[in-house]
Amino acid sequence: MEEVYSLTKCDLQSLLALVDGCLRAHTVAELVPLLDLLQRVIPFERATICIVSSSSLDSDFFRSVVNHSYDRSWVDAYLANGYQTVDPVIQEALRRNRPVSWDSAFNSVRVPNVRSSRFFEEATEYGLINGVTCLSDRDDACNRTLLSLSLPSDIGAQRFAPIIQTAVAHLHDALTRINQGEDGVRTVRHDAPVALTLRESEVLKWASNGKTCWEIAKILNISERTVKFHFGNAFVKLNVVNRSQAVAKALYLGLMSH
Repeated sequence: MEEVYSLTKCDLQSLLALVDGCLRAHTVAELVPLLDLLQRVIPFERATICIVSSSSLDSDFFRSVVNHSYDRSWVDAYLANGYQTVDPVIQEALRRNRPVSWDSAFNSVRVPNVRSSRFFEEATEYGLINGVTCLSDRDDACNRTLLSLSLPSDIGAQRFAPIIQTAVAHLHDALTRINQGEDGVRTVRHDAPVALTLRESEVLKWASNGKTCWEIAKILNISERTVKFHFGNAFVKLNVVNRSQAVAKALYLGLMSH
């Protein structure tokens, strides 16, 4: 799997803009250009985000659908036929806390029934054979955000897993807030400043430049274990869970070492 340290500076800037946009968005329309930003990092062909319930059998499984680029006729057919009940990608995504590649989910179906066969046929007709789907974490099992991306056939889905997980977490916060009718704009709290040590700032800087933990250890003349220790401390201080989030937030707060 390709890790976040392979991102370019332009990729990180796009992710930072997406995070900032999620913090500021207060209408559904404002989420569409945020997917344009994500497309600069992940070369998807089609995208949609929506809030989903915990069971694909629920009549209102999809809520607050924001369709970025899927064919409208496919979206209408999917919803009308309740394909979420036979879509193996949806079934696997509901069971997992990480991105699901379509090919692995499709290949897991050994004996398709009539409805699932029809689903596969229609999806193929629309060129939907490769992609990735991810649900936000199970912090609220009845209110999770789904991000679905159709990818070109020659692009591996799992290489983008860390980026997708970061994006869906922030899109979930924005879409949930909008769906609940919250007003106003969320801003960074200046009454609770974050202070990184020089080493924590340095490891984030080198990560933003595409360096691995091993490479950072050699550059700073410290052990790889120490590099990971500094990353861990930075994650806690920045209230993030991975490097992409840490780098994006550090850049946003002006905490990156120069």
